[in-house]
Amino acid sequence: MATGLLAIAVSLSPVNFDGSLMLTPHWLLAVLLFWTARRPASTPPMLVFGLTALHDLVSAGPIGLEMFAALICVEALRSVAAYRPHRSFAIEWARIAVILILFELIVRAMLTVTLAGAPDLSQTALRYGATVAVYPLVVLFLRGGFGMGRADDRWISL
Repeated sequence: MATGLLAIAVSLSPVNFDGSLMLTPHWLLAVLLFWTARRPASTPPMLVFGLTALHDLVSAGPIGLEMFAALICVEALRSVAAYRPHRSFAIEWARIAVILILFELIVRAMLTVTLAGAPDLSQTALRYGATVAVYPLVVLFLRGGFGMGRADDRWISL
């Protein structure tokens, strides 16, 4: 939970000081997907619900939209990981990339259905690319800084 709160704080911190809009990766989703891929039992739906609801509230985004999409994506990753366990980081990263595409598609679909203003496709693609690109950094930070590896990390290496 502490790393989720840290991800929320990082995502809300100003990164561009000249006042222009800068798209940032979805840090909280990257952390939640890391937890789910590495230790599925550490991401119960109520924790995902609480962290993403808090993120929606403090980021002034549509309340519940990213929460809904994140819950679907975390559960999809959990079901894939249960039937097809993996041993390599490349496979994990590819799974995360596919799940992030699902996340962006759900968010865009919900914004379209509700007739809300959806961001440009280029902005969505940039955020997707940024989140996929920072996922290895999230892995290194959480694994090195907090010691959060797989439940069976003593038998395998990254």
